Amino acid sequence: MASALNLKLYLHNFDTDESTVIRVDENFFTADKESIKGNTIITHGVIDLKEIKAIRSAKFEPELHQLFNFVEVEYESGQNRIALNGFKKHPLLFKNIKYENLLHELQKKEIPQEKLEGLPSLVNLAKQEKNLKEESHFETLQLFQPSETEKDQYGSVGRPLAHQYADRHTTGDAKYVADLRIADLLHMALVLSTEAHAEIIKVDPSEALKIEGVISYVDVKDIPEKGTNFPGLHPMSCPNDDRTPIFADKEVICFGQTIGAIVAETIEIARKAVKLVKVEYKPLKPLVSIEDAIKAKSYYTTEPMIFKLGEDPDKVFKDCAYIVEGDVYLPGQQHGYMEPQAATVIPEENGEWTIYSATQHAANVQLQSACILGIMKNKISVRVKRIGGGFGGKSGLQCGRATSPALIAANKLKRPVSCAMDRIEDMLNTGGRHPALAHYKLGCDKGGKLLAGEFKAYVNGGYSQDVTAWVLGALVSTGDGTFHVPNMKYTGYACKTNTTSNTAMRGFGQPQAVFIIEYAMDKLARKAGILPEQMREINNAKEGQTRIDGHVIKHDALPKCWDECKKLSDYKKLRTDIDNFNKTSKTRKRGLALTASRFGLLHGKTFEQAFVLVQIYLDGTVAISIGGTEMGQGLNIKCLQVASQAMNIPIEKITMIESNTDKTANAPVTGGSQGADVYGHAIKVACEQLMSKLGPFQKKHSDKSWEEIIGLAYNECIPLSAGVHGQFPRGEVGGEEEGPCYHTTGTVCTVAEIDITTGNHWLKSVDIVMDTGHSLNPAIDIGQIEGAFMQMYGHMTMEQVVYDDNGKLLTDSFRKYRMPTVENVPERFRVMLLKNPNTYPGAVYSSKGAGEPPLLLGASTFFAIKDAVLSLTNGKALSDDAYINHIQPPLTQFKLRKACDELTK
Repeated sequence: MASALNLKLYLHNFDTDESTVIRVDENFFTADKESIKGNTIITHGVIDLKEIKAIRSAKFEPELHQLFNFVEVEYESGQNRIALNGFKKHPLLFKNIKYENLLHELQKKEIPQEKLEGLPSLVNLAKQEKNLKEESHFETLQLFQPSETEKDQYGSVGRPLAHQYADRHTTGDAKYVADLRIADLLHMALVLSTEAHAEIIKVDPSEALKIEGVISYVDVKDIPEKGTNFPGLHPMSCPNDDRTPIFADKEVICFGQTIGAIVAETIEIARKAVKLVKVEYKPLKPLVSIEDAIKAKSYYTTEPMIFKLGEDPDKVFKDCAYIVEGDVYLPGQQHGYMEPQAATVIPEENGEWTIYSATQHAANVQLQSACILGIMKNKISVRVKRIGGGFGGKSGLQCGRATSPALIAANKLKRPVSCAMDRIEDMLNTGGRHPALAHYKLGCDKGGKLLAGEFKAYVNGGYSQDVTAWVLGALVSTGDGTFHVPNMKYTGYACKTNTTSNTAMRGFGQPQAVFIIEYAMDKLARKAGILPEQMREINNAKEGQTRIDGHVIKHDALPKCWDECKKLSDYKKLRTDIDNFNKTSKTRKRGLALTASRFGLLHGKTFEQAFVLVQIYLDGTVAISIGGTEMGQGLNIKCLQVASQAMNIPIEKITMIESNTDKTANAPVTGGSQGADVYGHAIKVACEQLMSKLGPFQKKHSDKSWEEIIGLAYNECIPLSAGVHGQFPRGEVGGEEEGPCYHTTGTVCTVAEIDITTGNHWLKSVDIVMDTGHSLNPAIDIGQIEGAFMQMYGHMTMEQVVYDDNGKLLTDSFRKYRMPTVENVPERFRVMLLKNPNTYPGAVYSSKGAGEPPLLLGASTFFAIKDAVLSLTNGKALSDDAYINHIQPPLTQFKLRKACDELTK
């Protein structure tokens, strides 16, 4: 931009007291830039806007870790300046040049052909900015049943109340771990491996230790004798039997693995010093991809994980009229939470510890910290007020990447230590969603009814197991997606590689499972000559049918969601309008996808228990303590609403206390979309227990206010506190002892538009109908639905974790890793919560979990965009090797442009 605008920079040198002026032109990045050094500063810059007629810009991403930029400045005189970035090390500047001559000029500079492939899209994008003046338009609609509150009732369940911390999030007053100001606090920066697989020959921190303000270097040798470098091996750790080391010892097995840490008086000093730590390696050959692991037979499980339903599909394929077979790869995804991993560890008196950790599982942090130091758990208090997003990435061992080194340093130095990662540290050091490679074979009869399916999936666990086996289990056991495949076999393998250790992420294996079978279904429908949405409707499983995991579908409203979504979107008219648009539009094409989601809840007895503490103070106010973590999902406000309803008092009188292992011990991980189910149930039981004594007392003193009644009750020794260990009800309400108690289901109709000249795409409309039961808080649930959809949309179209052949992470910052922003939100985004839902009798006020299920609907964006590209065929059959037939996520500009070019030649 500066080069195209012919920016003038005014410099001042404090040594000579001289001022000079330079221009940001073709010489700036090679020669003139050298004049800005030492005691020379830029005082200001000047752009002459008088003669500028127009400024146009464009960007194109051939690969997700690369970016090509185009800026043109057109002058009133008819002259122009075009600056290009991404083609060479420095920006290129061209003066008075026409678009059609750019390719020739770039070829003269010996730029590789693969980089030049993005030029036509850049030029077309620039032309669009020059010629198109489209007004931005955004329409949203949120539909739900209003709650019915009887007279003299204060219950808050069903009301669309704001998030408990919404005001503080908005003003910036909300405090996170890195915001804590502790007396005598030291700061830590991590020494991370620069090799994916290597022996450590020598680590030399001597130069770093010379810097003023540096206190110490910490590594595996500083772990106490009775402690451990492998806290995941404790049988009660979550996950357990995991050999993720805190510090690499003698060998590194991943780029970005923690080797040691520098502790300093400030974080700035620590980060400066950590760059001076010298590590000598003997490189070894890394395994980077799933294909590498398969070739080396590098697996976490000795035997594959297999699920079957019906007969052997190989025996049934012979009866199929249509069969599709092939491979599909779904890349990894970063969590993208706002707050990176962070912890502050404080040594207290008598060998006690206070730990502030950005974690979804405070009890696990307590357990692992005790293992690391070799002390008892009751010496450690872990406190969590809130975390800035989690999505699964701050559970298990991942949050230990910050907590564990800080704990070891604080134990060594006997001072509080903070480890708050920056974004690059976080992305290098922690894992995300498991990449998956799958082979599929799916067959149907002449009418499109599925008969048989055989799938084989490999997931990339990275350098340590973490929860990989559990994720693989979730993938394989839900491999039928929303469909009924009467004869099916699903085989899964967990691969071990030298990449970051992948972990839990929103959806936990099910996004991979859903996408894989939807990908096969889309291809099968087109081969059978059936609209994909009709194929899905024919084969959607219904309540009472058995899934591949052997469990019967119960408390499920998928068919009703499907029908209501078709009504909400006016599907038939929409499909006709799209067909008509595609017949008349030459450069823009539209596509439609109608898909569904089915997500079983809850996840097993161990994770279905919780202890809560409800306390009424003498002024009538109430405080609630739970072991769950508020991470933006609205757990706290839902818990407050349940308490308000159960006690029939205004919600303003109730507050949530921070999660603290002192008050609520042994809490399960907050995740799996079941927090409100588990904690809400326990709170309801605790409040009902209190009201069983207070209720009759209230009736006896009906002329008294709530506050007066509490005072009287105290004098009568009526309990004002209740601690309850609650377990989500199963058998006692007619539920199954194993498997899901109920299913959260939904349907989406997505319309996408593409520009065949640039590869750009837009979401024109998204209509979602979701069964969330009788929602505890419609505003929270709808927010979760919208956010989850956008997160999966990013996975389908723009997000990708990219490694080079040596195992180095290339997408190590948000500058290189692209995620959806406001400009990517659908032009029309409508969400409706299903009326008359199919609820579970043991659920909290008949509600259902809603955090993860809607994520699966985001896969529809891939198929809507693909449908738009396929409209270019005008119904003609494609060869099997056509690029669009094998296109895979993410659907980048480059991929879409390539697919469109092939079909328009």
